[in-house]
Amino acid sequence: MLEVLRKSLPSFAGRSNAGNSNANNNNQNTAGGSQVQLRNLDTLVLINGRRVATSGINAIGGKNFVDVNQIPAAAIDRIEVLTDGASAIYGSDAIGGVVNIILKSNTEGLEVGSRLGFADGNYHETSGYFVGGADLKGVKVTLTGSASHTDPLFQNQRPFSSPSPLAGRTSAVPGSVGGALLAPDLNSPRDANPTGSAATAGSIAALIANGTYIPATPKSVQASYDLSPFQTLLLRQDQDSLVSTFETEMLPSGKLTAFGDVEYSKTRSFTQFIPVVTSVSVPAGAPYNPLTTAFPGGPVRLHRRSTPVP
Repeated sequence: MLEVLRKSLPSFAGRSNAGNSNANNNNQNTAGGSQVQLRNLDTLVLINGRRVATSGINAIGGKNFVDVNQIPAAAIDRIEVLTDGASAIYGSDAIGGVVNIILKSNTEGLEVGSRLGFADGNYHETSGYFVGGADLKGVKVTLTGSASHTDPLFQNQRPFSSPSPLAGRTSAVPGSVGGALLAPDLNSPRDANPTGSAATAGSIAALIANGTYIPATPKSVQASYDLSPFQTLLLRQDQDSLVSTFETEMLPSGKLTAFGDVEYSKTRSFTQFIPVVTSVSVPAGAPYNPLTTAFPGGPVRLHRRSTPVP
């Protein structure tokens, strides 16, 4: 829906109009959800004139917004946009304006559709939807469902982002210290050496001699270690939505009508960022130090972030 609004109204512009390609933007984290903001200002989103719940990503440090992706595009009859600030009527979340999404009702029959897209790097997008409606003894019911899946796309799968444009090739990787690199079959020097007060190696050279480390230079490490396989350009996402509306006349004259709508939506997404690396120096006698002296400063990975969001 965000793309429809962007093409129809240029007022939906600015960085806050984040879409589902928002895979590696930490301070604009939407977990693949789509936010709309008129002129990049807080904009109220309504469904059939009523407020809706905000995205669950705000519970783990993401943005506080209404995810318009949760509404199947096939369920939308029309979209009403108030492009003037309406905070005096609706509150501070309508500074930029209001978007009111009107769902389909009074539908009769059945419509189904699907889509398959693919690109280089074994990247696929699949989706499907249905819209059905009927008059059930005076109750007009419309039911819309959709399901979609997108694969993750990593930086190394595209030539313009490999090596990583954020960090490129680097020698500051876990396991690299001085002129040596941890042997590939080890996760830590303590896997092959006593540590702490029981340490026996007196230097990095001794660890190289016993096979814990292999000789390497920062230049040789940098030439072989590329961060682009660890950074997503596009996130992986699975989204399921189901929307139903109903309407019935309570009086034969048509002057009293009962209506309502029900929505269920579930989104699962995955994003991965490059490792955050810092250097530490481990003092002699520390539990994980394999040397009898202070272990020189070396890169340590702090975290690699992924974001699954229900």
